[in-house]
Amino acid sequence: SCPASEAESTSHRPLKTLQLAMRHVAFLLLLLAAARAASPSPACIVEYSTETVATQAAEGERALSARAVPAAFVGRGALTLVSHAAADLPPNARLAVEFAAPAVVGGATGMERVAPSAGANEQSFMVDARDAAGRPTVAYEVAGPSSDYAPAAVSLAGAPCTVRPAAASVAPSPPTEIRKLGPPGYFNKFLEEKPVSTRGAQLIGVDGAPLTIKGVNWFGYENGQTNPDGLWGKVDDAIVADFVNVVWRMQLLGFNTIRLPFSFRDLESATPKDPKYATCKAITPAEMAASVTPPGVTPPVGPVPPIRAPVAKHDPTICNDYVPMDSMRNRFFWAMRYIAANGFYVIIDDHLAYDTLVLDDATKWVASWKALAADIAKDPLLKNRVMLDLLNEPDARGIKWQTGPKGPGFGMAKYYEDAMDAIYAVHPTALMLIEGCGQLGLVAMNWGDGFATDAAVVKAGGVEDARPFFEAIVKKPYANNVVISPHIYPPSISTHNEPEVVLAPGLFTRLDNSFGYLTKTGFCPTAGGPCKLYPVVYGETGAKFDKELDVKFLEDFARYMTTSTDGHAPTPNMVWWCWNANSGDTGGVVNDQWKEINWFKIGWLMRAAGLAPWALDGKPLPDAANKPPVGTVGAGTYGANAMFDQGAGKPPAAVAAPVPAKP
Repeated sequence: SCPASEAESTSHRPLKTLQLAMRHVAFLLLLLAAARAASPSPACIVEYSTETVATQAAEGERALSARAVPAAFVGRGALTLVSHAAADLPPNARLAVEFAAPAVVGGATGMERVAPSAGANEQSFMVDARDAAGRPTVAYEVAGPSSDYAPAAVSLAGAPCTVRPAAASVAPSPPTEIRKLGPPGYFNKFLEEKPVSTRGAQLIGVDGAPLTIKGVNWFGYENGQTNPDGLWGKVDDAIVADFVNVVWRMQLLGFNTIRLPFSFRDLESATPKDPKYATCKAITPAEMAASVTPPGVTPPVGPVPPIRAPVAKHDPTICNDYVPMDSMRNRFFWAMRYIAANGFYVIIDDHLAYDTLVLDDATKWVASWKALAADIAKDPLLKNRVMLDLLNEPDARGIKWQTGPKGPGFGMAKYYEDAMDAIYAVHPTALMLIEGCGQLGLVAMNWGDGFATDAAVVKAGGVEDARPFFEAIVKKPYANNVVISPHIYPPSISTHNEPEVVLAPGLFTRLDNSFGYLTKTGFCPTAGGPCKLYPVVYGETGAKFDKELDVKFLEDFARYMTTSTDGHAPTPNMVWWCWNANSGDTGGVVNDQWKEINWFKIGWLMRAAGLAPWALDGKPLPDAANKPPVGTVGAGTYGANAMFDQGAGKPPAAVAAPVPAKP
């Protein structure tokens, strides 16, 4: 047996071992704490918030209004040091703030502005103010577009800070029914997008890169259908009759934008028609691939790209069972959200042919646009991707730049300005598309065209001058939000049949005089100052390609879009009229059964706008598919034919009034 002392020592050995281990752990924790204390921490953490305000030197700040817009607009911002107490800062501490674009930075109460410390975009601020919680803060004001209001970088005493939006500046989550689309986390990327914007004559996409619009019109929300036309086209075929599948086809064909004509009449009062069809047959990916593959082409190896954000709950044997039925407005917003969720840009267009609200009650028309824009601005999925085409083809109802059915002073110059003032007040990043008017004859090709401001061109054409309108908006805070959106149609629709007018070089001169100059030299104010460039997005063109002169015109037009001359920069942004087969004068991208693709139209869009269908995998369209329809004169050749002379029905060259046939 062991001695008592040894036995006692052995019995206490585990306890002593544990005590020793605990001492080691404590020592390690002390070392870790010391290391943390010695390691450098971030210089600061800054939270920012921004808002749009308006100032006038004589009157001070005042709220935005639709009719009385201050001369100078600025954004107000605040930077709060959430990582520092006031006592932590040394005397005369300064924040260096870099902004994304050149901007005039002014002071606000409690802020001392000093000279830039580095570069034209950096300002140094004295941190001598406190917010309601006593935290160090500075305030600033930036003259420029809203995208410039947030800081690009901040540093304290030369050390970079972490910059993040304040909680109140974080966009809310998308609506519940939209969050269910796509895989988990799919919608986080939309919260990081920037608003679609302009840079000179170039569009800039939500990713900050140059954007080319490759679009298609899809009508039906303006004409009482309350759905896109064609969902009823072949109700036993889900490729044709199901909303989601049509959007999928557009995606596979390479379109990145969908223009949705609408009417406030339908949006605010129409009863939604039920688009559900229980006769639909579920389709396979192979069937979808076949529906968007041209003849003579083998699709790429691998699965067909799926729709990016399929609906969450859907019986594939019932077409459109997911489309809202509660109100027309909710249905329209659902359609915009679904299209945007699948990566498209959306252009919404108040279609005057069906909606005369602007003439019936202009005040209500402005208020309706303001309310619609406000709702879009609140939606994190829509606010950066939806563009507003304010009025379709004003000439269709006799509205010109300065005059209209209500007399002098009631033209589009006033209507556009009133609407844009109101929209900017609630949605300051919205791009607003304007269409031409009042210049039919020797300047404009057809309704929706006509932006000439050159005195000699206006006088020679005997048309209304667009200059007063441009003189007004070039001074507006939303001058960079304006996009020129002419409609340009071939001879069979514009009724211009003179080769010297509809073919190059005469065609180029005509388009340059109307709007091309806005992309090259820009609009130059009479009072002097820099000339303002504007992007051009063709909101409509289209044809059946069944007439020789139409085909020749469209080939020259494609050349105009893709080249640069002394008179214009390239203008490749195009929205084709239209997807719908039931457009009487143009037909559709789909044929009369709403299924087969008119590949000659796709081929033109590939040449003119850079459309890139998935099935071609970067290759050109084969000759077998790249032919005009069978009905073209000469069985696909372009020989002369007397049918192209409209004879007695042809209007004089100087009048050339268009004949509307499309919705």
